[in-house]
Amino acid sequence: MGDLILWLFFEVFFGYVFYITGATIVRMVSLGKSRVELYSLRSYSNRKKSKIRTPSQAYLVGVLFYVVLTVLLVLFY
Repeated sequence: MGDLILWLFFEVFFGYVFYITGATIVRMVSLGKSRVELYSLRSYSNRKKSKIRTPSQAYLVGVLFYVVLTVLLVLFY
């Protein structure tokens, strides 16, 4: 039971971090023309619980940002 609670916590936390990072990058690259909503953590977790999908573009950009950052750290460290 404890593993499930820990997994849910990490799922919501990292999902939110990836989403916020991606939404910020999309807004910066598009110079504010893209209107990706920036949800609060409470709103984001409520949307996850009710199975409402958040925009996948922002989530994907956030994940790719951290993947590229990790690869660069491994290559140049």
